[in-house]
Amino acid sequence: MRFPKLPPLPQLPQLTSRQSAIAAGACAAVVTATVATLSARSRAKRDQQRFDAFRAASLRRAAASDASSRALASSLADPNKSTLLAFYAPDCRLCAEMVEPLIEVATGEGDWLDVVPLDADDGAAWALESLRFGISSVPSYVLLDPSGKARGKSVGWPVDLEAAERAVARLVEAGRPKGKRKAKEGAAAAAGKKK
Repeated sequence: MRFPKLPPLPQLPQLTSRQSAIAAGACAAVVTATVATLSARSRAKRDQQRFDAFRAASLRRAAASDASSRALASSLADPNKSTLLAFYAPDCRLCAEMVEPLIEVATGEGDWLDVVPLDADDGAAWALESLRFGISSVPSYVLLDPSGKARGKSVGWPVDLEAAERAVARLVEAGRPKGKRKAKEGAAAAAGKKK
């Protein structure tokens, strides 16, 4: 295959040193403006992404806060149930590890106890409760009797998962109604005899 012959390139005029400097400056200005425009677009895109992430987190937090508010109101309205308030923070490792033990408590003690998680980082929603019960760190737990009075609390920074589980177990045991204690002890004794 043969390529067609291209016409010769036009000759560029000879520039003086002053004209060359002006042309180089103009090129540099164009490059700088282009880089600045791209940087501004990149910053705007990054800022938009951060805003979108913040907005999504805020919406999730509002939904969780609303669900916790409904659960707390429902639990406090039931005259036969106590309430275990579980103050947590979304970025707390120990709080995340306590999810399973709290689910076990909620299912095992569900006939007399409601477990209500409260996001302690959501200051606007739970500031009064945090102040009322002296919550300064997470995870923290407060046991309310059916009338809404605090019967016990575990406030402080547990050193590990076992310490947090023991604190919750002590609260649950102390708050368990007398008729429920005997039933639990009888079930534990029967389970011990089977082994």
